[in-house]
Amino acid sequence: LADIVEWVEEDGLERDVKLVLTVYDSIMLEVRASMALEAAQMARAVMIGHDTGGFPMDADAKVGTAWGSMVKLPLRDADKARAVIASLM
Repeated sequence: LADIVEWVEEDGLERDVKLVLTVYDSIMLEVRASMALEAAQMARAVMIGHDTGGFPMDADAKVGTAWGSMVKLPLRDADKARAVIASLM
């Protein structure tokens, strides 16, 4: 979590990316649409980048305009991810 805050502050993204909530193994960010893919990729990298003692770890990302309308973001395919983000705008 500190890594995400550090990324936001070091890159001067305070107006574009805001930490909203953390619950157990979830991080909720409010992100400007133009930054959604980059923020999702960074959050995933942070979440899977920590030593897990040899246990495999994965993380997904969801985007939406409201909590109940979130859809999975296909992070492994940037073109599809951009299309999902564009469909929400």
